[in-house]
Amino acid sequence: MKYALQLYSVRDFVEYDMDYTFSRLQEFGYSGVEFCSYYGYTAEEVKAMLEKYNLSVLGVHVGLKQLEDTFDDCIKFNRHIGNENIVIAGADMYDAEHLRDAIDRINALKPKVEAQGMTLHYHTHDFDHKKNKITGVAPFDVFVEECDVDLELDTYWELIGGADPVEQMKRFKHRCKLIHVKDGDSDKKPKALGEGIAPVDRVVEYALANGLPIIVESEGCVPDGISEVKRCYKYLRKYAQEHNV
Repeated sequence: MKYALQLYSVRDFVEYDMDYTFSRLQEFGYSGVEFCSYYGYTAEEVKAMLEKYNLSVLGVHVGLKQLEDTFDDCIKFNRHIGNENIVIAGADMYDAEHLRDAIDRINALKPKVEAQGMTLHYHTHDFDHKKNKITGVAPFDVFVEECDVDLELDTYWELIGGADPVEQMKRFKHRCKLIHVKDGDSDKKPKALGEGIAPVDRVVEYALANGLPIIVESEGCVPDGISEVKRCYKYLRKYAQEHNV
């Protein structure tokens, strides 16, 4: 059983010492990472640390404008470190104009990313499911119909947005290639896995049964990021022992 970690979870450490952070993740049992920044390190330095601690790269989160403005550099950097998944971290879709703009821009980027041998994904949030007060339609429903891009379902945000995360994984089985396993309270307060309201066990069960790469994201940093992601991995290890996986 392999789990990767979204490095935003340990932002209080990785920004200052990526080598130390990677050493702790390897110690806990994580087998891969997903980036949200490279914190000033070069591609050569990042690759060396990944190899030193035998960590794979499952993806990188980038802003939509950031990807547009730095496309060539982004592709070059990620090719060097062995990453094939470019994930748009989110987009403004709160009204029809912004929704149309996001769809058109992401659709334009998709073939460019694919031409480089990589895959473009969109990371979901709870606000993607907030219905427009005028039309009564959630931007996500329009987005998935008109934007031909793969999805990284954030299973906690799907829950907070009013959807059953496992049913969403089933619904988008052919487009959902990555997931975030996350937990928190009903008021959006982050929690380590197993400490909130998210159906973590059901999500993990479905992901493992269907060969979905699992990326842990835990945003609370309580009392710090390293301690929180250690608790997350202990929870997952206990799940594996109890379910013989």
